[in-house]
Amino acid sequence: MLTALLAFTSCNHIQEINVDFGGNTYINEYGSLTDAINNLSKQIRESNDSLSVKLNAIENAIDKGLADAVTAQGLIKDAILSLQEQVRTGQLSHEAAMTQLTEAVRSQTADLNTKLTAIEAAMTTGFANLAQKSELIKSAIDSLAEEVEAGHLSTRQALDSIKSAIVSQTAGLSTKLTAIESAVTAGLANLAQKSELIKSAIDSLADEVEAGRLSTQQALDSIKSAIAGQTAGLSTKLTSIESAVTAGLADLAQKSELIESAIDSLADEVEAGHLSTQQALDSIKSVIAGQTVGLSTKLTAIESAIGTGFTNLTDVENLILAAINGTGGVNDRLKDIEDQIKALKEDIEAGNTTEAAALEAIRQAIASLL
Repeated sequence: MLTALLAFTSCNHIQEINVDFGGNTYINEYGSLTDAINNLSKQIRESNDSLSVKLNAIENAIDKGLADAVTAQGLIKDAILSLQEQVRTGQLSHEAAMTQLTEAVRSQTADLNTKLTAIEAAMTTGFANLAQKSELIKSAIDSLAEEVEAGHLSTRQALDSIKSAIVSQTAGLSTKLTAIESAVTAGLANLAQKSELIKSAIDSLADEVEAGRLSTQQALDSIKSAIAGQTAGLSTKLTSIESAVTAGLADLAQKSELIESAIDSLADEVEAGHLSTQQALDSIKSVIAGQTVGLSTKLTAIESAIGTGFTNLTDVENLILAAINGTGGVNDRLKDIEDQIKALKEDIEAGNTTEAAALEAIRQAIASLL
């Protein structure tokens, strides 16, 4: 007979859930596993304990086999809603509650998956905004990097922790992609590992579709939401799109739409004043020059950039040159477009055409290669 003890401090005393697995399903005085979880949920909602203590209690429930991923997700949401309620009733200021959330995310006691789920719950309940979400995810990854630096974890163990969170079904795709980018920034993952982690994140969606827990449209909507968001970088988004096609979650037409959405999100950042036009162009150029996505993805991104209206002919020429360099300078089709741009520049100078007409001609030339 296995006995599991879940405990956390509440209002200066310890409340306990004692669970006896005397048979397959019957549990102590609560009568069932459901009753035990309901009791834990009630304690989480009503207790004034810190978020860290509550998350530890939830992880204890997972470790003892009392809570699966879906149940844990609900319990973590209860913990976040409890913080919100304390703010609503004046027991905590919003600043104090956010401090609790930050401390829980930076702690070394909860695992990364629990932290990311808590951050996502804070976002979906309106407790944290997008900027705070990104900062919290960065803090969660930084806490892993600190564990590595202190010698408490190896880099491999930290990377395994990240991968475990990425393949889980409790955090959304946008949260996972931001975590992956933070892992690269923190030095826990290189570019090849980044691509593998992104692939794992998309594959976890495909697994959900295969298991019947999500429809293909729901999975695609999740990808669209992450692509349209402002938390992940362009390289991450485009790699995700390619992985979605490979996993069978998006066809070629949907791939083009997703790439257009990724570029549009950059244009939105420029329009909102969060990025300069040059920063947006540099972001596109960095992806075009890199090796993380294929040529068709790069060309579609350039075509979409023309469509947004924040590129001039010289900008497009620079992007095409970056694409040529990315192929080792041996792509005749790209060189033909480069030559066409040079000819169009001469026509503009001679007054034979306009910049807008030239850009449209180049856009069509790129489209013909796709």
